[in-house]
Amino acid sequence: MEQNTIPDGYWEDARGCLIPVEQIKEIDKARDELVREKVAKAKAMQTQLRQLKLELMGDIAAFVELSAERYGAKLGGDKGN
Repeated sequence: MEQNTIPDGYWEDARGCLIPVEQIKEIDKARDELVREKVAKAKAMQTQLRQLKLELMGDIAAFVELSAERYGAKLGGDKGN
């Protein structure tokens, strides 16, 4: 994947056009900053949730295996589920 570098003093719009920073309204700059901040927080939360899910699934799998060993239960079956 090719990544273009945006020259200093320009922003890239949704169509890929370069816009001089001085032509961008202050409210648009503030909106961009807010969105980038919130997206960064959401991505950090996504990483935490992924780690939690992996931990929980591992713990539950270990518990099911321990329970099966303790009570001599057979895991799985001919019909599935």
